[in-house]
Amino acid sequence: MSRYVLALVVAALAPLQASGGAVPALRFDWPTNVTAHVDTEFRHEYSDGQVVFLSSWLQMTHRMRVSPHADGRLIQYDDQTYVASLGDLEPAVAALLPLWVPTQIVDGDGRFLRMENAERVQQHVIDLFASKGGTELVQRVPVFKDYVRLMTSDAGLRGLAEENWYGLVQRWIAAPVAEGALDGAGPQLVPLDQQAPSTISRRVVRRAPCSRSGTVRECVTYEITTQRDRDQLANFAKALQDSGIDGFADAALIAELKTERVTLEASTMLPHELAITRSVVTAVQEDGRVVPKINLERIRSVFSYSDEQ
Repeated sequence: MSRYVLALVVAALAPLQASGGAVPALRFDWPTNVTAHVDTEFRHEYSDGQVVFLSSWLQMTHRMRVSPHADGRLIQYDDQTYVASLGDLEPAVAALLPLWVPTQIVDGDGRFLRMENAERVQQHVIDLFASKGGTELVQRVPVFKDYVRLMTSDAGLRGLAEENWYGLVQRWIAAPVAEGALDGAGPQLVPLDQQAPSTISRRVVRRAPCSRSGTVRECVTYEITTQRDRDQLANFAKALQDSGIDGFADAALIAELKTERVTLEASTMLPHELAITRSVVTAVQEDGRVVPKINLERIRSVFSYSDEQ
């Protein structure tokens, strides 16, 4: 029965309208006084193609609140809560640090302006993981504190916060909503000529109903894939070596693939889900033979909304 109800909902969704006969596209229009409970999972694993080893796994939640601001929108992250973890927490902490930046300001068009109150991030992260991370982490607290301080410098946090916002929302401002491939690489946070050579493709995966605060709405799922093959990675490693950066001479990189997928409300651009997957394949010499090693990292966040009164 439920699939027939869903089919009726899909059929009832009116197509987005654009003025002047233009192709319908996304426009930033986050409502204010909205709160989201966000469930996030990080996992890192590697394998030799036969055995998969989970090296780092973390589940956490936090609250996202949206308020009006003179410059556009005030976005606050708070109530960060540790849920569970396995393995080495340092990769997870590094990947999820933007979720601890308490205050971010974006303009009325959805472009990142600045962060505020970031001086609290260091102690919040240290306190949370020192008390909830388990005996092994508590024993390593001095090293862990040094690591967190390094990662939470003002410049470092601003870059992480801006990159997180860009991948979640800003990249997709004015993106068409029709299903199918999108032209070109699209807007980039770092200009293409300053990035390692890569092949970038974008597409609209689907349009489907979604729910917020008990109301059915239309959502659009976007995907961007960045791929580097062996030759592109070799040229990148050589360029780094030529510029005096060590550490790549013995690297045998075969392929890299990063896929970012986000589901946004078509009328507001509020996010409902974000998934980022990155895999790196390297070649390692073992017992006189070359063995491919696969490193896989995945972050997934799911947003559940309520309207504050």
